[in-house]
Amino acid sequence: MKKIAAFFTALIMAGITILGMHVYSSGKTEFHSPDFGFWTAEQKFQAPEAVKSNLNENSLVIMASSELEHGKGTPYHPQNMFKGNVFQPMLIGAGHYQSLSHAITLAAIEPAMENRKVVLLVSPQWFRPRGILPKAYASRFSESAFIDMLKNKNLSEETKREITDRTINLLSADRTMQNRIISYKKLLIEHEKNPIETAKFKAYNAFLNEKQRQSVLIQSAVDGIRRDQETGLEIKEPDWEASYANAEKDARKMTSNNRFQISNKYYNWKVKPQLKKRKGSSVSSSYLESPEYKDLKCFLDVCEDLEIEPMIVLLPVNGKWYDYTKFPKDGLAAYYSKVSDTVKEYQDAKLVDLSAISDQDYYLEDTIHIGWKGWVKLDEIIYQFGGKDQGTS
Repeated sequence: MKKIAAFFTALIMAGITILGMHVYSSGKTEFHSPDFGFWTAEQKFQAPEAVKSNLNENSLVIMASSELEHGKGTPYHPQNMFKGNVFQPMLIGAGHYQSLSHAITLAAIEPAMENRKVVLLVSPQWFRPRGILPKAYASRFSESAFIDMLKNKNLSEETKREITDRTINLLSADRTMQNRIISYKKLLIEHEKNPIETAKFKAYNAFLNEKQRQSVLIQSAVDGIRRDQETGLEIKEPDWEASYANAEKDARKMTSNNRFQISNKYYNWKVKPQLKKRKGSSVSSSYLESPEYKDLKCFLDVCEDLEIEPMIVLLPVNGKWYDYTKFPKDGLAAYYSKVSDTVKEYQDAKLVDLSAISDQDYYLEDTIHIGWKGWVKLDEIIYQFGGKDQGTS
């Protein structure tokens, strides 16, 4: 009898705790500081409700991959370039976030997007022959975003099916998740009438939303993301000329030990130990055949369905390094042309091809990631697209 009483007491206490956390956290994911937009944490990317609650008329959604983690310690990363500015980038992405993941997230957060523009930074390395690998995709998959994507009434059924079928295929690395996605397809796309599955779905969806909310609150506190209203925000375009000059000066100092203009630290750690091995190692490489092309079209389909204006930015490579590894120049040019042709199929999509700066000085900080002048260039492009006229109406 005592064991039964203890069990029910523990159950009641757990229920009170959960309820208390829910009540306390209600509305708490609305931050009043631009810090949230610059914050690049997995907890944020997994929680579309938190992202939606922090979008406003001055926000511009910027989606990318591991680029967003590089250059944070320099004045040229968006979180520093636009600090104190009315213009508020909403950064979304990290390693293994590619076109399909961003298509899902974009459809999930679209109802809250007052600024109907989005930027997608496209990396050549996404377009490997196998595309995004199942384990990598599963590691970044947001179930909450996927459900919100399926619930978006403005997204066409064709696009939902395209995303869902590709996702089911890629989740072969997570059979449990894969089975849930199959269930969501039946309930939310095929509209099967199954009261038991519907009840299970509603309960689990509520659990997911609560889990994501708590994760955001905990991690944002750990990372010191401010919640208070930031005052004194300026409507001011950065001084691009000065920024380019300073970036080149900084880069020259930080790449003094190698001919590839790679940061000294990264060169010593990652490149130098395998330098001889990597010479000519990419002679047979290609980005011309990849499932990523269809995933990119899927992202653009989402934009078209939801009447969002996308700007696709084709990132450069480190030309000096690509020459050293003998990546075929004709093949690289053909990749840029193929992606450009894909984007041009969509009437409202803007294209920025930065391949021409691959051979210019101090635009990349390592073999594949932009840095220094590369970030200044991107900041300028982003600002002209989504921030130049903000705060003037």
